[in-house]
Amino acid sequence: MVFGELEELLTRYGRIPFLMVDGWSAPWGGPSYELLPFEEVDTFVKSIQPDCLLMNIGCRDGIQGTDIVFYENGAGQEIEDGFCGPGVLCQKLTKTWMWRESDPTDTLKSADWAIAQAQKYCIHAQHIAKPGRRRG
Repeated sequence: MVFGELEELLTRYGRIPFLMVDGWSAPWGGPSYELLPFEEVDTFVKSIQPDCLLMNIGCRDGIQGTDIVFYENGAGQEIEDGFCGPGVLCQKLTKTWMWRESDPTDTLKSADWAIAQAQKYCIHAQHIAKPGRRRG
């Protein structure tokens, strides 16, 4: 089923620069690489669109499970010593990933903190939740 959906996406909607999935083979859930091997899916994607990056947020196997490693520091993942990209640091300004009713009155992390993170890690994906798009 996954391959049929990928084929439709990659053949019917023009150039797709990247596909991003969240939690594939992550400790907190998602299909395992044993059940759905990254290499098999990546080979399939690149057979249709060779320049399409396949990115897995929350991968735990470094670059072996994604084209670009995402470290969710906000969820406790830390960049390994000696890691030399390609990688993205994922952080949040609020206490949680999704918007909560308390967000407008909570203290956010500072702009200086966000700038320091961006300088430290080069590429920085900042999560800013929008009101009305909340979970849980």
